[in-house]
Amino acid sequence: MSTTSTSKSDTKSQHGTTTKRIRILGNAIVAVALIAFTNSTRVNLQEFLTDVLEAFEEEPNNGQLYNSRKLDITTDDAAINCIGKKNVGDDGLITIPLQTITNGDDYPIECPAPLTPIYNYIPNRTALANNETSLPAPRRIPRIIHMSMKSRCAPQDLVETFERWKHQFPFHEIYFHDDKAVDALLDAYDWHEFPHLTKMMRCVKFKGAMKIDVWRMLVVYKYGGIYTDVDNRPSDALNEHSPIKVDDDAFFLSDGWNRPSQWFFAMTPKHPIAYFTVHEILSRLHALENIGNPKVVFVTGPDALKHGYGQAMLWGVDEKRNKKQDIYAEGLHVGIQNFTASKRRNGDDYMIPQAMEEMVQYNGTNMTKKQRMHAESGIPYWQKEDRSHVFRGTCMQLLYALDHAQKASTERNQTSHSDQNEELLERKKRW
Repeated sequence: MSTTSTSKSDTKSQHGTTTKRIRILGNAIVAVALIAFTNSTRVNLQEFLTDVLEAFEEEPNNGQLYNSRKLDITTDDAAINCIGKKNVGDDGLITIPLQTITNGDDYPIECPAPLTPIYNYIPNRTALANNETSLPAPRRIPRIIHMSMKSRCAPQDLVETFERWKHQFPFHEIYFHDDKAVDALLDAYDWHEFPHLTKMMRCVKFKGAMKIDVWRMLVVYKYGGIYTDVDNRPSDALNEHSPIKVDDDAFFLSDGWNRPSQWFFAMTPKHPIAYFTVHEILSRLHALENIGNPKVVFVTGPDALKHGYGQAMLWGVDEKRNKKQDIYAEGLHVGIQNFTASKRRNGDDYMIPQAMEEMVQYNGTNMTKKQRMHAESGIPYWQKEDRSHVFRGTCMQLLYALDHAQKASTERNQTSHSDQNEELLERKKRW
């Protein structure tokens, strides 16, 4: 009797154990699936999977349910590619590699003459360190450079500029984002920090400068690093070691109005300046009175960055010393949660002016560099967008029209069918 009771008890216990393990495994699968396909469950994947493994291993005799070999859970970029090529970053949250976002593995790229393909630059830092006499010290701002253009097929003047960045920053990864990569970043994440992003982007009717203004803040907020306009040429003074310091959280030059430069900046991931700037842009889009004629500088451009920078830097209020500092002056400034921002005057110290009016030869004809870039690529250097066929009204009016267009169309169709049915009934009565 006791043997039978023990056997039943063991069976019941084993059944309970099996049920518990299956429940844990089921929850794990559901959570990972949510992360993989919607990226909306923002959990620490490392800790979660570790907890699952420990829950399994603390139960005896479960070798039939899983492989007892421990999973190699790591934050190395190349180690975890099992979930839609998404990786686990240093904070344990899933991040898509920039090489994937930018389609950097596409090779070769075929370009029509005289255009030249531009590929991402991923340095072999070990080999460089063996050859370089001055190895750069570890730095808070990631050694990444982001630049963007409509296509990876670039005219010769921009190719020379790209090579100049590689020469000045040999230890930096350089990612070239074309239009597809820009859209891929916007679509890849749920951007829970910016819950109105997708809706407000519907009010961005000019996909050139306005879209890039939003994108450049998002890409640096997510990955950190340097953003530069594609036509900026770094001077000898702008390099691996200077002027961005190892303990800088953010770095800006000054534009012509002493605002922080939107055409060149560097930040750590999730820096409050990028956070506040994106929210400032979304707020200005929401308040836009005529989306057919936006003042880009003030809606998504440098003025929005100026205010995002100001909010992050607490508008220069130093509560400890009870005085206000000029956060737009040259120097180091401390803002919210002790995040810093370093700002320098521009002049010609860090950037070589791109002499777009310099006369050059193209197919035996004298023209400016700006004209040659247009002739080679078919894309104007400063592209004017056609605004003649754009919705004229406020952002909110457009959103209402878009959100209710389908509903109104359906209701009209239903009303039309209803009217037709009533007419048929009246005819039947007369017959």
